[in-house]
Amino acid sequence: MIALLLYIAVLHGRFTGWLRGFGFVAFTVVAFLGVLMAWYGVNFVLGVGLHSYGFGAGGLQYVGSYVIAQLLFIGAAYYRYIKSGARQDAPIFPTK
Repeated sequence: MIALLLYIAVLHGRFTGWLRGFGFVAFTVVAFLGVLMAWYGVNFVLGVGLHSYGFGAGGLQYVGSYVIAQLLFIGAAYYRYIKSGARQDAPIFPTK
């Protein structure tokens, strides 16, 4: 349900005009990180309680490094986006 709500929020932002261009792409990557946590993180990283369906253990290093790598990628892409001067033409969050 959380993964579905994340993607619905991204699509809602796109259709209402709140997210354009780079903002839409960046929030789509963040929504996928939510899917990663909802599936792999809950099943294997947490590994306790009623939510651990996989009964696995470990994997925190792999999931954490993947999430950090994706966030660094978004940060580098945002830096390049600002540096290119496209920010004035197509804002991430439009004012209207």
